[in-house]
Amino acid sequence: MKTLRSILLCLLAAALTAGPAAAATPDTQKLRAAVDELWVAKAGAKQAQDDGLARANKAMAKCRSKGKGWKRIRKLKDRQQRRLYTSGARILWRDLRELAQENARLQPLRGAMGRYVNRIEAAGISDPVLAAGVAAQRRRLTIQDSLPQLGSCKTFEKRLKRVRAIRRKGRAQAHFDSAAGAVYSYMARYIEKKRNSTERQYSSQLEAAYDRLIALGVSDGEANGFLYALSIAR
Repeated sequence: MKTLRSILLCLLAAALTAGPAAAATPDTQKLRAAVDELWVAKAGAKQAQDDGLARANKAMAKCRSKGKGWKRIRKLKDRQQRRLYTSGARILWRDLRELAQENARLQPLRGAMGRYVNRIEAAGISDPVLAAGVAAQRRRLTIQDSLPQLGSCKTFEKRLKRVRAIRRKGRAQAHFDSAAGAVYSYMARYIEKKRNSTERQYSSQLEAAYDRLIALGVSDGEANGFLYALSIAR
């Protein structure tokens, strides 16, 4: 997926090199104006985002290798189980740190993003595909208000409460593997499952709106501007 910085550069290059604008419908003109306003706000938020990222990284560093959850894992006597849970905990921590970073990028832009969504909702978009894309932007913003907030050591410790010793005695290997694998998945797949379930709520409508904008003669850069308007990740 394109990084936010690369998308900004691509859009800026497109604006500088574009020839006469293609014929635009009232719908595309409204969306273009709203997107342009939001991207200006994004370009001006870098310092505040950098400051927030520093705080988020510092906060997440506290549970990178320390805390009650890690102590629980290290007390396990079974080496195979200990390695498995260590791997799952590391994946969970990296995923949560990424969410904390997304939240740090979001906060300086939350006001501008809210105004953007309010503006496109009030624009009276008549094209049904583009209107569905507008509705998807609201769903995405709502998700971004909740999912990144999970990025904390508090969430990390809560998930690691599931860590426990699983005795091999009297258990078939398959049963042991299944029980230990469930605990691993509870840690390692937590954010992946959250992302997949939430992205399904808006991704197809935004991609359809992108295709529709292209069909209406909007440039690829401007259509990408709508598709990635609320992007905060990476």
